[in-house]
Amino acid sequence: MALSQKVILLAALVLCQFYGRATSQPCLYNYTISSSGAPLIITQSAPVCLICSDTTNSQWRIDTTTLSGISGAPYILNVTTPTTAFIGGPTVFCYAPGGTNLIFITVRVAAPVVPQVVTYVNETDTLNLDCTKLFTLSSGVLAFSDIYSWFSPGGSTISLIETASLSSISRTAAGNYTCVTRLFTNANGVANVSGSTLVVVYYPPTVLSPQPTVYMAQGRSIQLNCTFDGLPAPAVTWTYPNGSVISSWPRFTIQTTSTSSSLTITSLVGGGDNGTYICTASNFRNVSSNTVQLYVQIPPDPPSNLMVTTVDNSSISLSWTNGFNGFSPFSDVVISYEVDRYPQDGTRSQTFPMGTSATLVGLYPYSNYTIHVRLTNAVGFTSNPTNITTTTLSLRPMAPTITSVVAVNSTQLTIMWISPSINSTTTAPVTSWTVLYSCYSPWNPSSCPSGSITSSSPSSPITGLKKGSSYTFVVFGVNSGGGGDVSLPATNQTLVDPPTLVVGLDAAAMTTTSVNLTWSPPSDNGGQNISYYVIQYGILDGSNLTNNTNTTTMATQTQILLSGLTENSLYLFSVAANNGYAVGNTSSQIKLLVGYPIKPANVMASGITDTYVNITWQLQSPAGFIDYFILSYRQESSQTWTIAVPQIFNGTLTYMITRLSANTIYVVGVATKNGLVNPSNYTTITFTTAAVPYVTGPKVIYVGVPFNITCNLEVGFPGQITWSRVGSFLPSSAASTGNNLTFTNPQLGDDGGYTCSYVNSSVTSAPLNITIQSFTPSVSGPGGSTFTSGAFFTLTCTIGTGYTTPVVWSKVGSTSLPSSAMANGSTLVFTNAQPADSGSYTCSFLGSSGPASLAFVVSINDDITPIIIIVVVVGGVALLLLLIAISVLVCYCCFCRNRSGHSNSKAAKNNKWSAPVGSTTKPKPSTVDEPSPSRPHLTSFHTPAKPTGTLMHQGAITDELPDSYSAATTFGTTMNKQSSQPQQFNEEPDQLQYAALSFGGGAPASGGGARAMPKTKQDDNMVTYSSVETKGNVQLLQNEERYITASPEAPVTSMV
Repeated sequence: MALSQKVILLAALVLCQFYGRATSQPCLYNYTISSSGAPLIITQSAPVCLICSDTTNSQWRIDTTTLSGISGAPYILNVTTPTTAFIGGPTVFCYAPGGTNLIFITVRVAAPVVPQVVTYVNETDTLNLDCTKLFTLSSGVLAFSDIYSWFSPGGSTISLIETASLSSISRTAAGNYTCVTRLFTNANGVANVSGSTLVVVYYPPTVLSPQPTVYMAQGRSIQLNCTFDGLPAPAVTWTYPNGSVISSWPRFTIQTTSTSSSLTITSLVGGGDNGTYICTASNFRNVSSNTVQLYVQIPPDPPSNLMVTTVDNSSISLSWTNGFNGFSPFSDVVISYEVDRYPQDGTRSQTFPMGTSATLVGLYPYSNYTIHVRLTNAVGFTSNPTNITTTTLSLRPMAPTITSVVAVNSTQLTIMWISPSINSTTTAPVTSWTVLYSCYSPWNPSSCPSGSITSSSPSSPITGLKKGSSYTFVVFGVNSGGGGDVSLPATNQTLVDPPTLVVGLDAAAMTTTSVNLTWSPPSDNGGQNISYYVIQYGILDGSNLTNNTNTTTMATQTQILLSGLTENSLYLFSVAANNGYAVGNTSSQIKLLVGYPIKPANVMASGITDTYVNITWQLQSPAGFIDYFILSYRQESSQTWTIAVPQIFNGTLTYMITRLSANTIYVVGVATKNGLVNPSNYTTITFTTAAVPYVTGPKVIYVGVPFNITCNLEVGFPGQITWSRVGSFLPSSAASTGNNLTFTNPQLGDDGGYTCSYVNSSVTSAPLNITIQSFTPSVSGPGGSTFTSGAFFTLTCTIGTGYTTPVVWSKVGSTSLPSSAMANGSTLVFTNAQPADSGSYTCSFLGSSGPASLAFVVSINDDITPIIIIVVVVGGVALLLLLIAISVLVCYCCFCRNRSGHSNSKAAKNNKWSAPVGSTTKPKPSTVDEPSPSRPHLTSFHTPAKPTGTLMHQGAITDELPDSYSAATTFGTTMNKQSSQPQQFNEEPDQLQYAALSFGGGAPASGGGARAMPKTKQDDNMVTYSSVETKGNVQLLQNEERYITASPEAPVTSMV
């Protein structure tokens, strides 16, 4: 090896040693020398640690140069800059000091590696790296091993295999990624190499606006900025507020760098350049934008709603509404104005802080002003001001001068004054004058109020003033500026009048020759205090006044006693007031008959009730002066008088006395009084009060049934009555007619206690308690409701106890009853019923609004006997003859049995019969057939011949039956009709035999039967029957009253 090669290698090894020791750089690969002759190939920037297998006192040498300080410890070999001198490679020795166990290697440098430059990936995609693609190997010299290490740009290990994969790569992960691997040489040498790739991450752009909102005055320039990023580097555009993309426009300049862009606008146009500008950045990944809001500031708009709020003679107050501020805050308000009266002043202005009102001061009075209002901001002021014109007020008038106040009469003064001089430049003409006055009345200060009047001329009468009162006046003028200065005061007094009439003149007889006069002062003293009163009196003889006398009293004296008068003479008295100025009116007069008054006449009592009476009377002529009347009364049986009213004033000739007792004799007296009263002057009468009324009428009524109740009054009493219900109002179904209270349609809520009383009387009758009951009629009939054609039966309507209103029968669905049905009060009798009569029948109260009964359904079937006969005829004559023979035989047996009597003689002996009351004929006893439990039982009745009729009786069949009869009712629901036709046998001309009744649920006990006899006869059509025996479940009613309807010629039609 050449010396130069050794020196270089040695220097490299020393440097590597120093580097490895100093920096502790890790070895990428360790190479242990255990045998000699094996070549070692290294690559640049790949440190290799050489380790001698014999580490005991071993030394390292390069060729013949010993490397001191290193024994068997690792030796770091790193060639950073290989040269051709290293291609052949030096020999590195590791040996023992004794020269034994010599181990050596040849160091070679591999050919240079060419790495790839850039790897591109989109953000959020997966980054895939391959270490083998980072190197270009010398053909036939190097080969990859299976050892790899991948390192991130920050030095972190990300993979230990040939490839590396990073998912969802972000832009912050961009940079150089390094792969370190080991290469094998063709001579089985090992070289540690590394390569790297620059990873570039593409991502979409993002745009930011450092100033989202900017303001700038019109005419100036402004720069709008935005910043952005993105890879690949995005393209940037700016958009005008109208949506147009800005390109090479005048006044618009765009400058863009790799991370920012600016838009410069010169000579800003107010209104035109206002709006939102958009900065947009785009690459193949996406598009992003952001906005800048530009406000071009302009002068504010003029104010609106400008008006004058107040004005006087030196100032004007204004108010307005601010308009648009031009995108710049308001600063001041500038108000300029001109005055027409002083054009030499030109235009003046005043500046005010920003607001919506201001007051101009220091103005001329009585002048027209033209006012201009402008608003200002940082850009300037309103180009077109808002204008208004107004006039300041005039100066007020100066004080006038009062020249005179003249008294015209007791209620009027006239005032006159002189108008002051007026400067027409500053003061408007006087449009009116105001006169103010105050009053002082020495005799009545509180009744003398102040006042004012308005006049259009410099003089005015003042009317409606107080008499004899002092008035003080002032005057001021009024023009458009208001009320002016007030004049000096002036005073005068109204004139005085005579006093008016005295008030309340009254005369009272003290004795038969003296009278006391009283009065009150006049309401108006004429304007001066009263000095004294003048009294005049004399005897009135027709129209002449004799014995005329005058006297006076002091002003404080309002009564006088006049004595020495002539008894029983009619005097005329008068009183007048004097105020020192004049005597008042003397027409205040009064008449009085001196002596006792004359008693009243024609005292009468009228309108007498049980508790009150009206008393009237008349005056006798001449009655003289009467103060009042006295009325007293007492019961005739008492001597104690009661004063009804102490005073009934003159002119009232009637009075009502109340709280009297009913049906009582009273004495009433009426007397007159004029200061004196004499008991003999009473005029008396006697009267009797009415008796207490009482009410009569029914007490129990059914719903819907009309009825009346009557108020019974005293005979001949003409007074009116009133009806009441205790604790409630009268019901709507009740109406008062005369003395009756009529109920047209009573209902359940109408019951209660009803009273009557005289009108204006406190006495009320005792209540008549009425009960309203609800009752629904019911219909019953024979045991069943199905009958054959031609049947006789009866339906009964059950109504309330004591009910007397007729019953109305109806057939449901029809306007009339069938011809075979006859209504007889509460019964409906069917004779010769036909199938067409089938249907539902109801009953109700006549004239009642209450409910009708439930319907009773009747079914009438055709008699099928003719059909049977036709069948028999068709079947053969022989069979018909046989049936006739059998029928004759059966009838004969039954007849014989009934004629022969019963085997039970004990039952026959127990049957006792009695003749009807009043009859001398004893009826024949009859035998009663013992009923069988298995068939209907027959009973024979033998009656003597009597007038025929229809018996209506419930539950009793007697031996005193008429020759022809029909039963109207049954034993409730326990009896069924056995035959609708009577079985008649004429063996005895005076007897009829009737088919018996069957009992539902079984026959009566053996040895007995149902028997009843007539007990009494109350009239020709009614017989009372009594039950004499009860058998089985047959319960006979006792003392039942039923009517026999006479029909002597009627044949027997049916029975029950």
